[in-house]
Amino acid sequence: RRAAEDAAVDAALSALRHGGHALFPAEGASRALELLLVLDEAWRRRNLGGAYDLVFVHATARSVLDFARSQLEWMAPEAQDSFDGTTGARRGGGHPLALREVRCTSSVAEAL
Repeated sequence: RRAAEDAAVDAALSALRHGGHALFPAEGASRALELLLVLDEAWRRRNLGGAYDLVFVHATARSVLDFARSQLEWMAPEAQDSFDGTTGARRGGGHPLALREVRCTSSVAEAL
């Protein structure tokens, strides 16, 4: 799974470095959140925030994230453990869905 995530990030970065854009269409909010976690982590790990924008475009982007942040108790125990700081927390503390590198917009026009 990690190899597939790394390949997706590498493909996006290749397009961005050549002046293009990367678009990850996602069916449903849960898949979008999963992609956002992967991309946010990659952007932080590779220090890409100043070079490329990471934007979540959806009519209800902010609401989706707010709702997900309020429902962490429904995550699988393995997912909860991955955020608690004892098993290699993705966030290094703080809320697991902080998504510090992601900007939420409700339209493509707003993202530009």
